[in-house]
Amino acid sequence: MYWPGVIIAGTLVALTGSQIPDLIIGVIIGFIVLNGTRRILLLR
Repeated sequence: MYWPGVIIAGTLVALTGSQIPDLIIGVIIGFIVLNGTRRILLLR
């Protein structure tokens, strides 16, 4: 589900030489995972 963002970030890193796209996508995916975790923990 997250692989398109990872591929886009990897391509942008390769093209620009900057690690910023990887950082941005990583933070977005992290927020998605943390939100899912929060929702699971609230089910108890």
